[in-house]
Amino acid sequence: MAGPPYIQINSVSRGKIGRVMGAHNYAHMGTSASVNNKGEFWVGYKKVGWC
Repeated sequence: MAGPPYIQINSVSRGKIGRVMGAHNYAHMGTSASVNNKGEFWVGYKKVGWC
């Protein structure tokens, strides 16, 4: 079984560097990162930020 999806940050952004972990849901594997029209940033099926 694969681990959760993530975004790797390789340069300092707002003082942070490293992985931002996302999540799968029960029925589907989360495999993408996106920003929706509400300004929410999703990694797989987990909202990890917003603006």
